[in-house]
Amino acid sequence: MRYLRRLVLLFLLSPFLAQAQTTSVSGTITDAGAQSWNYGSYSFFFVPSPVNPQGPYRWQGAPFNVNQVISGSLDATGSFASALVPSNTSITPSGSGWRAQFCPAATTACSSVVLTISGASQSVTSSITPPAIVLNLGNPPPGAAAYTDSEVQGAKPGSFYYNINGNTLHMCSIIGFPPCTWLSISGGGSVTSFSAGSLSPLFTISVTNPTTTPALSFVLSNAAANTVFGRCAGTTGAPSFCTLTTAQLGNAPVTSVFGRTGAVVSATNDYSFSQISGTLLGSQFGPLTGDVTTSAYAATLANSGVTAGSCGSATTSCALAIDAKGRITSKTDTAVDTGILAFCNNTITNATDLTGSAVTIATCAVTTPSSGCPCRAQFSYSTSIVKISAGDGVSEWVSSNVADSLTNTVFASSSAGESNASNGGTAEVGPSAWSFGTFSNSTMITFTLKAQNLNGHYTLNSTPQVGTGPSMSFQVAMVPSI
Repeated sequence: MRYLRRLVLLFLLSPFLAQAQTTSVSGTITDAGAQSWNYGSYSFFFVPSPVNPQGPYRWQGAPFNVNQVISGSLDATGSFASALVPSNTSITPSGSGWRAQFCPAATTACSSVVLTISGASQSVTSSITPPAIVLNLGNPPPGAAAYTDSEVQGAKPGSFYYNINGNTLHMCSIIGFPPCTWLSISGGGSVTSFSAGSLSPLFTISVTNPTTTPALSFVLSNAAANTVFGRCAGTTGAPSFCTLTTAQLGNAPVTSVFGRTGAVVSATNDYSFSQISGTLLGSQFGPLTGDVTTSAYAATLANSGVTAGSCGSATTSCALAIDAKGRITSKTDTAVDTGILAFCNNTITNATDLTGSAVTIATCAVTTPSSGCPCRAQFSYSTSIVKISAGDGVSEWVSSNVADSLTNTVFASSSAGESNASNGGTAEVGPSAWSFGTFSNSTMITFTLKAQNLNGHYTLNSTPQVGTGPSMSFQVAMVPSI
């Protein structure tokens, strides 16, 4: 009875014992250069106890295969997980271990460490730090590969290797060498130059887009009248254009016409219209109908309904309507706007004392035409200011009593001053600008040029700084919007 109880207890505990006797091993492999060994591989090799190298070894009560290798792949981060390795604490005799070997995807040496594997799970991340990868392209291995350019040594212009992190070939450029400037070769290519000869005297060849997408064009060469291309001489040689002689044609009698033998006579359907010469009689034509009528077999086109005459001029554009048969069914002349639609120019001759409030200098009133808009306004003004006392200067702008299409009523702002000059110093304000938005047809607009002291004391100069005549003006031009 006691034996039976022990057997039942062993049966119930056997899954837990089996789980405890296998360790789930995981880890992330990163070398001394801080590069994870992405897409590498791992292998676990059994290491016998130094005091019992021959065994035999047992695991879970059964003979243990000391030659088994547990292997797998590292993922894109250099990690692996759930590698089931028999626990050394469950292998007898005791004192054994496992040699964990890790190999990078680079064409460099693997790295290994002997570990004791035990417990339900075990991480080997901190158990091994392989040396930094060094790929020597002075004597490159087959399929040379590294994770980064910094791992490569001994490269010369033209050396290349596979860059694992970039998934591309890298080549050492001669530009700036040394050191290497690494160029990424992503695959594919492009045409850099294409050319083609000609086959004289039959045809010539031209090439378009010779450095991108070449296209060939063939043009037949002209031949002299009544010549053929062939070998007209009595010896073997290159063909050329030549004139056939009677001797070359021979004098054998005609024995058939269109496959018929006997008398050489023509029959119906022997010839096509292209082989017929002479003039066809009107009676050989049937009547014409539709857009073309006939009278005594003379064809007359039907009227399209459009009055004969020219269309378009220096001041108008011509719009044509064409039907599916290519006939002009209507024509319309439309006036073309050739320039300025409205203009205003004011000369400013009065001297105006400027204060801290806005002062009106001049106004320009324009009315847009009944057609040709939307229009834009172009502003241009030139004023001369005189410093009376210290101050930063004067601000000038144009305002309108009608907003443009962008709801703007202030335009062409500018400022000037003589803050460092002595009293009596002058400055010029003369900008040119456009309205931000547009104005509609048949709109009366008053534009006002205003000025205001920023601080200090300034006046408008009533005389020009150089020469004679007015020194100040204000212009507004309305032109079609582009």
